[in-house]
Amino acid sequence: MNMFVLNTQHSYSLFLLFLVSVALFSYSVQPMRFDLPPDKAGRCFSEEITKINSMVIGNYSIVNSNQDPANHTMTVQVFPPKGVYPYHLAEHVQAGQFGFTAYQIGQYAICFMDTTEDRQATFSVDFECRTGVAAAKGHHKNIAKKSDVVSMAFEVQMMHETALAIKEEMSYLLERND
Repeated sequence: MNMFVLNTQHSYSLFLLFLVSVALFSYSVQPMRFDLPPDKAGRCFSEEITKINSMVIGNYSIVNSNQDPANHTMTVQVFPPKGVYPYHLAEHVQAGQFGFTAYQIGQYAICFMDTTEDRQATFSVDFECRTGVAAAKGHHKNIAKKSDVVSMAFEVQMMHETALAIKEEMSYLLERND
């Protein structure tokens, strides 16, 4: 009988351990909402990437676009650490998404700027950013494929330039032999 009680207590502790594990590993990423002021300064956020080749996925949208004026728009830019050229640039949009593979460790800046004609209107933006394992979950597979295509296009361009250089070298050698 003592053995049964011991096994029952052991199974309760295993069940509790299981629940704690599930709670720790099944976290969810909640979007944040912020107001975008009607000035040209905008608002920037940063995401610390601590592992090379981490995937970063972001979604953003204006949530009160039905208030005056009806044409709320924004420009969204994503910059790498110490980067001058943005990884993502979307101008005069009401919603969008971005995705890229982080090839550098550091602070990535995500900036939102109001591009609405009316300088009096403030509007709210929903923003969600996922990195690493959280980015791989959900419906973000198309963005990951897009970032793969961009890197593949770069490699194809490099191979094309190499082939052109080889062709020029072959032409030069043929002319020299004649």
